[in-house]
Amino acid sequence: PKPIVNTITPQTICSGDSTTAVSLTSNLTYVTCTWSSSSEGVTGATASGGTGSTGNNIPSQKLTTTGAAVGTVTYTITPSYAFCYGPTSSFVVTVNPKPTVNPIDEQTICSGASTIAVSLTSNTPGTTYSWSSFSEGVTGATVSGTGDIPSETLTATGTTAGRVTYTIIPSFYDSTKGLTCSGESYNFVVH
Repeated sequence: PKPIVNTITPQTICSGDSTTAVSLTSNLTYVTCTWSSSSEGVTGATASGGTGSTGNNIPSQKLTTTGAAVGTVTYTITPSYAFCYGPTSSFVVTVNPKPTVNPIDEQTICSGASTIAVSLTSNTPGTTYSWSSFSEGVTGATVSGTGDIPSETLTATGTTAGRVTYTIIPSFYDSTKGLTCSGESYNFVVH
């Protein structure tokens, strides 16, 4: 009989995270599986495996996108049983990017003046933003929000210069998988 690899559930992860190891099973016992991988926009995938050190497993692998777009790794599996090869099967790991905030110029204003509203942008299309502020010697800053940072009238509370630091968290949401990938925080300062 020809062996057939049992269905493998696709995986979706965030860039820089590890996949779940996959145990390859078949419709028959004593089946040996070999596999190879093909990456598009992803690094970190093991090129091939199977018999030997990995056995009938695809080990956990830390995968990272090479750019701002979604990447994939396709694993192609070939089963064999008593020198009879079954049909190849494949499964895909989708790797979502972790967005970054494009640089924002700091602002310096006089006490009682308004800041310039900040339109947040990212290297990854579809990025959303949440932010919070920390004020030092200043009143008038909104404590937190989502999306762009609005213009705000800021007033120094003392005789020395104050500042507001906005900490921005960019996120990419994959609605098809219900997975949010958050990038590293970015600080923007108004003096």
